[in-house]
Amino acid sequence: MAITFQIKISGTWTTFNTYVLPSEIEINTLNIVDEVKINVNNTMQAALIILANGQEIRVLNGSTSIFSGTIYNIERVGNVTRKLIVKSYSAQFLQVNVNEYYSNVSPEYILNDMLQKYTDLTYASTITSGVTLEELTIKDKKLIDVINDLCDILIWQVRVDYNKNIYFEERGVQDTGLTLTVAQEIVSVPTWTKNTDNVINRITFEGDNQTFNTSESFNGTGAQTIFTLTYKPENVEVYISSVKQNPEITGAIIGGNYSLNKDEKTITFNAASIPAVGTDNVVVNYTYLVPIRIETQSSPLLTADEIRWKKIENKSIKTFADARKYIAQIFQKCGVPATQSSNVTLQTWSESIVGNSKATFVDVKSGINEELVIYKIKFKYPSPSVKLVVGRCGTDFFSYQKDLLEKIKELQAKLSSQDIIQKYFNVFESVKVNVSNVENVRYRYINDTPIACKLSNPHENSIARTLDKLIIIDKCEGYGNWISA
Repeated sequence: MAITFQIKISGTWTTFNTYVLPSEIEINTLNIVDEVKINVNNTMQAALIILANGQEIRVLNGSTSIFSGTIYNIERVGNVTRKLIVKSYSAQFLQVNVNEYYSNVSPEYILNDMLQKYTDLTYASTITSGVTLEELTIKDKKLIDVINDLCDILIWQVRVDYNKNIYFEERGVQDTGLTLTVAQEIVSVPTWTKNTDNVINRITFEGDNQTFNTSESFNGTGAQTIFTLTYKPENVEVYISSVKQNPEITGAIIGGNYSLNKDEKTITFNAASIPAVGTDNVVVNYTYLVPIRIETQSSPLLTADEIRWKKIENKSIKTFADARKYIAQIFQKCGVPATQSSNVTLQTWSESIVGNSKATFVDVKSGINEELVIYKIKFKYPSPSVKLVVGRCGTDFFSYQKDLLEKIKELQAKLSSQDIIQKYFNVFESVKVNVSNVENVRYRYINDTPIACKLSNPHENSIARTLDKLIIIDKCEGYGNWISA
């Protein structure tokens, strides 16, 4: 390992290892915005450059850049030491508020567009997701939050290099090509864990509404005025014997032929427009919405003890096909217990080992022979050894949370048109989602109103909030069964 610290002076990268004091460096590639702390001797300011916020720093392993960014703060530690707080170039994302509207574009298009408008960073990825977002409205939101949402949708990462290039891609897409073996490259036996807490093998997914077009025909009787549709209509066109009918509009000078009751799913003709006797002479073309809700598990053979359930929401998903693809991707990444370790120590550090790259880790005695992603790189300069944190799937992928009450309101709004629910118990097709994780929450209905409580014992007094008021549930008895969130 040959670690080099450089600072940009008048456009030229200049090495300052001479002034670097012992420093503990941790590069956390799970974070879109990363930070390192470098201790330097204060003599650097007299001999090389007066240190200031905004100056560019990079850290190299050999010829490979492992971190780059700008100085955000300089802390004085005694009379000799200055601690440089350096944030990655992506820290620009923390400072910008975004107001944008996008329609029928990919997440990578959105990221590229925002980078051009709000930063001096360059989008350099060539990977395409194959996902189209029908509609995304961004109102006064931090750029970092928008990018986090895009990463959640695809379960991707954002990384930045020392040339200020941004890459939007899957975790582990960089392959080191290395096999690291205990007692060879790995100098001590790591502690391996199989983390079942991060397993997701059963999912309840809720997206937006998918719009469907349909047409229904009826036989006129000469007397029937009310015709009932199968689904709750949105946009409607009505024909009698191929002649388009006009809807009644409140306040209109010219009266219409029929009225529409969406909630009752009915078309009612007025007395002057009753359809005559005929076969299929009344035709209603209309659109209707189906809430995208899928319940599925990775295998139909899972026992109750094996099931690890997660509820996932993403209102940008507007088709069942996209939802099924995304669920399959979750199962592929997280359907089985994840191997991980926080103490894989290497005596020497290959240049190909960078954050979010993947390698094969072998520990014969522990039965480990797996391709894992490197999430963190830790080293104590100037020691040549390096410690890695590695794993396959973790809760960091699913950090996005929405407020519980907001989710209840959204669900409440969807329930009125929820005529169709799809269930799949063997999904392996190929989508993408914001993920929410609400702990220890249970729902029940009181007088047909869904409520939610956080409680450890359902027989204790609890407070629950409906859409418009608080309800105190006395011992939570007599109101039916609890339903897990």
